[in-house]
Amino acid sequence: MKNVNNKQRIATGVALAVLAWGGTVSATPVTIADGYHGSNGHGYNDVISSAAQYNLFNIDRAEMSLAGSVLTVDIFTGFAGAGDQKLYSGYTNKTASKINGISQGIGYGDLFLASSWSPYGTAPYNGDDNSNGTVWEYGLSFDVSRWSDGPSTVSLYSLSGTNDQNTLLSQDFMSGATYRNGQEVAVDRASNTVSDTGIDGTFSVVDGSKVTFTVDLAGTSLWNNWNPLPGAINSLALHWAMSCANDVIEGEASFTNPPPPNTSVPEPAALGLTMLGLAGAARRRRRAA
Repeated sequence: MKNVNNKQRIATGVALAVLAWGGTVSATPVTIADGYHGSNGHGYNDVISSAAQYNLFNIDRAEMSLAGSVLTVDIFTGFAGAGDQKLYSGYTNKTASKINGISQGIGYGDLFLASSWSPYGTAPYNGDDNSNGTVWEYGLSFDVSRWSDGPSTVSLYSLSGTNDQNTLLSQDFMSGATYRNGQEVAVDRASNTVSDTGIDGTFSVVDGSKVTFTVDLAGTSLWNNWNPLPGAINSLALHWAMSCANDVIEGEASFTNPPPPNTSVPEPAALGLTMLGLAGAARRRRRAA
């Protein structure tokens, strides 16, 4: 049998400790500022609105946090709490904006996720829309109604095609007025490039403050490809808008894995001194006997 020296044993012990740890917990939120405009702003820049309604449609920021594989996304927007008010129902005479043939106005959009962010152009990405930039890999889609202030359930869908194939756009919800067209708003559940993962999440609203999506990513490619090693950096990208896309937030959050648990492994010299001390103690006990 081949001899293994102390250094080899120590290295093996450390490697096993890292492999056994393999955990990722990042409870501290990572902030994504709303530096994204997207096409087509029709000259309004970030937020399409009158001065009086700027705060209603404005998105301030998003915060992403992980507890193990459970992702929480908080989106801070003045639109929180307005999804059930049938705002501008006269301009939403499209099938996607109706329930039982009745226009519901502007509602909440689905949340789109990807493993990385690759927007078209440069900040503030005025030319970025569904036809270019990031191809979204997953979408958290409302199970019942996007015109409810919740809490409600959302289902996680895997998106295997292009954005054109996978999504419904802002123009699928709006029939008039001025809005930001060309933006992904909802998962197109009828598309053959979209499949239900069987994973459910939650949606909730804090009136006037934020909307929150929560989902366990375990079993998805977003999590299966996650590097679990201590200190590794992993990324998640998101896209969200209300159904008119008068303001849109996109961006990427980077998560740094914490260090491994404190595993104290004695150095070879210290280990040798310990063994000598134990041997001396054994000899003294024998002499005393």
